Amino acid sequence: MDDRLPDRWRGATCTQLPEVQEGLANPSAMTPAWIRKLENGPAQQNLKLVLNTLAPPSIEEYQDGTPLVYFLPKENSKPYRPNWKHLLALSDNPDCGVSKVIPFMSNHKELVKGLKTLYPEMNTNNAEGVMWAWRLLSPKWRGKWDKKKGELPRDYGEPNNKKIMIVFTDGDHLIDEAMRDRKQVSLCREMKKKGIEIIAIDFNNRSQSMQSCASPGQYYPANNRTIRTVLQQVATTLNKIELVE
Repeated sequence: MDDRLPDRWRGATCTQLPEVQEGLANPSAMTPAWIRKLENGPAQQNLKLVLNTLAPPSIEEYQDGTPLVYFLPKENSKPYRPNWKHLLALSDNPDCGVSKVIPFMSNHKELVKGLKTLYPEMNTNNAEGVMWAWRLLSPKWRGKWDKKKGELPRDYGEPNNKKIMIVFTDGDHLIDEAMRDRKQVSLCREMKKKGIEIIAIDFNNRSQSMQSCASPGQYYPANNRTIRTVLQQVATTLNKIELVE
C-alpha cells in the first residue's frame, strides 16, 4: 500500500464495523449465526479498511497529540470534489483513535504500560470492544496476536485454564444504540456458551446491556466512592482462580 495512505505511517489501520460493512439495517438482522461468525479468524473475515474520503478530518489531532494525516491530490483540491472517485482525498478516521490491542500481558508493569497507551476517542462502542476481546480469547485467533506466544489463545475447556473477560465502561451507546446494544448482548451470550466468564463493571452508569452481559453474580455498578472496593472485589475473584502459564 502507498506510504502516503493515512494510518500506515503509524502502523495502524482501522477496519469497518461488521454491521456497517454488511449493510445490516436493523438489530434483528444480527442473528445468532451472524454473531458467531464474528469469532472467526482473520482468514475467514472479509475485513475492509476504513478510508475517510471527506476533506478535511473533523479534528486535527488525537487525544495523545498524534496528528491526523491528510492526503489531498493537487488535481482535486480547489475546490475538493468528493464525487471524483479517481482523485479522492484520504485521511485518518477520527473515530479510530490511536489505542491498539496489547495482547497477553503477564505482569503489573506491562499492564500499567499498556494502560498508558489508551486514550478516549469519539463515541462509546462497548460492543466492538467485546468483539475484539472475544477474539483475544478465541482459539480461532491462535498465533495471530503474538508470534512468541503462538500457543495462545488456548482451546476452550482446556484443564486448568479459565477464560475471563472484564468489561469496564462509563457510558451507554449513544450512536446506533439499538444495534450496538443488541450486538454487545448477543456477543456476550455466545461467549458464555463457550465457557468464558464475564465480569462487567458499570462506572457511574447503570446499563441494561452491561447487566445482561455479565455472568451470574458478576455485574458490579460503581461510582467515584465505591470504585476501589469494586476493583478489590474483582481482584479477589481473579485471585481465587488457578492460572497456568
